[in-house]
Amino acid sequence: MFFGSARELLAANGDSYSLSWIQREGDQNLATVSRQFRQYRDTTPDTCYGGANWCCKTTTESVKLSHDHLDTDVNGDLSATEKTRADTGLEWTYAWASSSNRKASASAVTNCHGWALDRSSVWLVDSSTMFSKDYTSKSLGNLQVGDRCAHQTNHTSKITELGTGDCDEQVVTKVEQKCGRYGRYETGPNDITEYGGPVGYWRKN
Repeated sequence: MFFGSARELLAANGDSYSLSWIQREGDQNLATVSRQFRQYRDTTPDTCYGGANWCCKTTTESVKLSHDHLDTDVNGDLSATEKTRADTGLEWTYAWASSSNRKASASAVTNCHGWALDRSSVWLVDSSTMFSKDYTSKSLGNLQVGDRCAHQTNHTSKITELGTGDCDEQVVTKVEQKCGRYGRYETGPNDITEYGGPVGYWRKN
C-alpha cells in the first residue's frame, strides 16, 4: 500500500531511502513528489541523526526506539501545494478518504506510530516497545476516547468515538489515524482494509 508505515529496511544507521507521494490536481494525475529519509534501526549506538544523542526513547526505562528521520539536510516537509496535491491523490483513490473526514494534510515528518504515540518528529518503525513500556492493555468495555488501537498490520490509531452495540456492549465507532506519509483521517476502525481492524487497545500510563 502506498500510504504504509516506515519500511523495514536492512541497512546501516544513517543510510538513506526515499518515499514518494501521488500528486493529483483536479482530474489530472501529476508527477509524484519524493522526499529523502535516514534510518536509525540499530539501537546499539548512542547517537542518531546529525550526531545528536539518541532522540527517541520510551518514557519508562528510556528504552531506545528504532526510527527514521526526514533528512532535513536534503529536503523539508511537503510544501502547501504538495500537501494539497497529495491529499487529492489519496482521496481520489480511496472511498474512505475525503476532505470532510481529513483532520490534517499529508506530511513527511512522521507516520502513524509517531503521531499516535506522541513521537511526532520521527517515523517509528513499530509500536510494540512503546506499548509494552508506556501503555497498559485495555479491553472493550473499559475503553476511553484517546486510547490507542493496534491494528492487524503494523499500524496504530487513536480512538475518537465510542458507542454501544446491539447487545449493549461497548464498540469503537471512530478512530483517527495518520496514513503513513499521507494525512490524518477519522474513519471507522475497520474502514481501511489494508490496515485491518483493531486487535488490541492501549492506554497511556
